Amino acid sequence: MTKKNNLIASVSVLSLTFSMAAFAQDTIEEIFVTATKREQTLQEVPVAVTVVQSEDIEKANIQDLIDLQTLAPSLRVEQIQRTTETAFFIRGFGNGSGNIGLEPSVGVFIDGVYRSRSAAQLSDLPNLERVEILRGPQSTLFGKNASAGIVSVVTSKPKFSPDGYVEAGISNFDGYRLKGYSTGALTEKLAYSLGGSHNKRGGYIENVNLDTDIGDRNRFSLRGQLLFLPSDTLEIRAIADYGEIEEICCGFLNTVNGPTGPIVNALGGQVITNPFEYQTALTSDPYNDVMNAGLSLHIDADLTEDITLQTITSYRELDSFALGDVDFTDVDILQPQQIQLDIESFTQEVRFLSDNKGPLNWLIGGFYSDENLSQNEIIFYGEDTANYVDIGFLGNTSLLGTLEFLTGNAPGTFFEAGTGRSGLSEQDSETFSLFGQVDFDITDKLTLTTGLSYINDEKSVAISEINTDVFSNTNLFTANGGTIPQAFFGQGFAGAVAGTPLEAACGTVATPAAIACVEMFAPGTSAAITAGVNANIQGLTALQFTPQFADFPNAIEDGKTKDNNLDFAIRLSYDASENVSFYGSYATGYKASSFNLSNGSRPNAADFASLFPTVTPGSQGALLGSGSRFSLPEESDVFEIGVKSEFDNLKLYVTLFDQSIKNFQSSVFLGTSFGFANAGEQSVRGVEFNSIWEPQDGLKFNVAGTYLDAEFDDFVGSPAGGDISGTRPGNVSEFNGSFGASYDWIMNGNDAFIRADYQFESDVDTEDGGDLNPVNVFLNNGTTRQRGVSSINASAGISFDKIDVSIWARNLFNDEYPLQNAPTT
Repeated sequence: MTKKNNLIASVSVLSLTFSMAAFAQDTIEEIFVTATKREQTLQEVPVAVTVVQSEDIEKANIQDLIDLQTLAPSLRVEQIQRTTETAFFIRGFGNGSGNIGLEPSVGVFIDGVYRSRSAAQLSDLPNLERVEILRGPQSTLFGKNASAGIVSVVTSKPKFSPDGYVEAGISNFDGYRLKGYSTGALTEKLAYSLGGSHNKRGGYIENVNLDTDIGDRNRFSLRGQLLFLPSDTLEIRAIADYGEIEEICCGFLNTVNGPTGPIVNALGGQVITNPFEYQTALTSDPYNDVMNAGLSLHIDADLTEDITLQTITSYRELDSFALGDVDFTDVDILQPQQIQLDIESFTQEVRFLSDNKGPLNWLIGGFYSDENLSQNEIIFYGEDTANYVDIGFLGNTSLLGTLEFLTGNAPGTFFEAGTGRSGLSEQDSETFSLFGQVDFDITDKLTLTTGLSYINDEKSVAISEINTDVFSNTNLFTANGGTIPQAFFGQGFAGAVAGTPLEAACGTVATPAAIACVEMFAPGTSAAITAGVNANIQGLTALQFTPQFADFPNAIEDGKTKDNNLDFAIRLSYDASENVSFYGSYATGYKASSFNLSNGSRPNAADFASLFPTVTPGSQGALLGSGSRFSLPEESDVFEIGVKSEFDNLKLYVTLFDQSIKNFQSSVFLGTSFGFANAGEQSVRGVEFNSIWEPQDGLKFNVAGTYLDAEFDDFVGSPAGGDISGTRPGNVSEFNGSFGASYDWIMNGNDAFIRADYQFESDVDTEDGGDLNPVNVFLNNGTTRQRGVSSINASAGISFDKIDVSIWARNLFNDEYPLQNAPTT
């Protein structure tokens, strides 16, 4: 079994950019956030929140949401096998990659609109105002999937004064980037903005079999807004966006030449085992084609002097098509896997807010979401599948041909190229949430905040399959009147009798008389031969990779879940002085059940027993087995104590926390499918800090870090190693940190800047389970088993009137590390 891993590209990129706006000088200004659904300063909000502002994003040349983690240590973002698979982690909690049925534990919102899947979250960043990263459960204010935290992207509203820019950049790997933005007034009460981008770059992983490159970037996006201000008490904002992605992505690289490596070599293939050479050998390149589009309408209306109404209505579509060489070799074992994904979603949020004056302020609201998802997955055998099975598992005995003859099938039927499975998964989900929050100033320094939310989430799922894999749907024990056991018994009988005194007395042909004769002289011989025959045939069933899927729903499983929960938050904040405040809080969070929509979806043990009351060897029930159909809801809670201090040239924010998630939804790639399981409890205790120091005008330092003491307190049925209770979750580093410095000055009358940042993550296993996980044991070396980050990014620029020129580099010194490991063919 070969092991593969996905690596971050060690790409140092240089670019030139030109725009119509000059760089702004760095100053430590007041930071405003909407983490509590109303605008407040960062110091006022009793929530652990990191704010990344547009100026930092521009100067650091952050390209998309994946790059944000270099500025926010508590956030980790990873893209794995496809462009549409991007997972977000906050404080070590996160999921949602690989299996489209597993909804994320970190909610992503863009201008208040919930993006339900990772495929809908990955795009070039729009004209930004800021990004807010809310750490810990946020279910009392955000209507769906906020059990671990929130990433909220806020874009700039259109302006009534003309503004805009044109930007062009070039990079290594033949990359270029074009961006443009324009805003201004259409009438006295109507303003517009329009922005677009095209981002293209070559790949950095060589497919030596095809002489092509993998890991490129090719993205187009367009975003327009209208802002209508008919009166001083009413604001209407309409947003439309459209994006396309067409990429050769993503690259998995061999780390170890496993047990199947010699089989690949015997079939004329090659296995490259140095991942840091960035070379692979595939029969076809991975391909992704994604269309992502949406409309949203935002209304803010002052109903009275004391009450404001806010509504957000959205409709979104996502269409994705992906091809992948999922045998990860240059041998045609499997034809390229095809995945067609379509998602349509509608959301509606309504909020009523008090005027934020006086000792008592309140907010009440509701959230509704309706999503329809359809995924078709096709995987067929290739031209080399039969030889792969024969050489690798049957000892090159041509046994497949014998089995075809005995079962009455034509030669070449078993593992015939173009046969396999086509599975259709459909899910309809409907979510409704009511939430509210009250802030009460007990004194002029002490404020009590309480929040309450109720959520109801309903899902219905249907999974069906067309299966043309003849071998996997042949009962080897009963096919053609049981000819296989009869033939194997006859062979075993002859082998047991030949060369013994019984040969002359009874003969070697397993006739009833001969069998009776042998039993008279050697009782139990027939039973022993039969046991050996059954064991051998049972061994062959391991090669029946894709038995006919049992349609879902069915007579036992209705394919529906209905979850509801009540969450709350209570916080106390104390203003010790004008510059220093403290807060303490306890909050709960919730994420509803998620279905396993991969071909590994199986009924649980109880439902399996009802579906297949009589399981005989070789039958459909025996081949399918029980497993995981869905994950139970996640329930999270967190205790936090924090201090926020803001002075003229120094800002410091520190948070201590103890957070846990019961029934954490885990999904593990097992080589051909995904295994679902709930961890009884995953917990993390730690401390986070973020500081900004400006010792003199123009010179600024940013230091941030996180310490995470993470553990699976209870995880008995993990697909990654059974009972892995007491182990550290994979990819959750103990220490994460970043250090940044920037300097702004005037050069010959022109604004100039230089900046650099260092990102550090301590070594940690990429997979759960530690030494209990066979994947980790098989990769027992620090180079490929563990992930550790030590990278530097840098940039510099100068502004000439209306033209800005910048040069930048990410991962300047080529830090290399694995993202994930998984077994394959």
